[in-house]
Amino acid sequence: MTEDSQNAGAKRPVTLQSSVLGPLSSDLEILFPDRQITLQGETITVRELNFGEQLRHGAALAAFAAAFTPVALVPEDEPTAALDALAAHWESMRPLVALACGRDAAWIEALAPEEGEVLLIVWWSVNQGFFIRRLARPVLFRVALSQQGPPPGGGSLPRSSGTGIGEAN
Repeated sequence: MTEDSQNAGAKRPVTLQSSVLGPLSSDLEILFPDRQITLQGETITVRELNFGEQLRHGAALAAFAAAFTPVALVPEDEPTAALDALAAHWESMRPLVALACGRDAAWIEALAPEEGEVLLIVWWSVNQGFFIRRLARPVLFRVALSQQGPPPGGGSLPRSSGTGIGEAN
C-alpha cells in the first residue's frame, strides 16, 4: 500500500486563505472577489463568473436566483438558503461551480462533504454580486424610467403606483 493510498481516506484540513488586503468586506475584495481555498491539498482559485458566462448560463442562474430570492433578505438565513438553493438546482449549477473553480464536475463530486460545503460557500460569496444585482434590477429599472423624459413622439409612460427611490410621497 502506497503512502498516497493510505492517506486517501484521511481527512485533510480545509483552509480558506485570508486576504493580505484586510477583512473580507474590503472595497478591493468587493471589486475583485476571487478567493483562494485549499481543497484536497491543492490551492484552488474560485472566481466570479464573467458577464458572458452569466449570459450563457442565464437559465440556470435564474432558476437558482428564483429559489433563493424568498429568503435573500434575511441575512442570518443567507448561507443556509444559498446552500439549499444550490442543492435543489445542483444538476444545472454544478457546471457553473466547476467553471468558477477550474475543475471538472467529477472532481467536485468526489470532494469530502466538508470540502464540498466550503467550496459552495466560497462560490456563493464570490458570485453573490450577480444575485444582489438581480434583486435590485427591477427597482433600478423603475428609477431609470421615472428619471427620463417622455419617449420620442410625445407619448408618455404610465407611472407606477409605488414610490421609487428619490421620489417624494
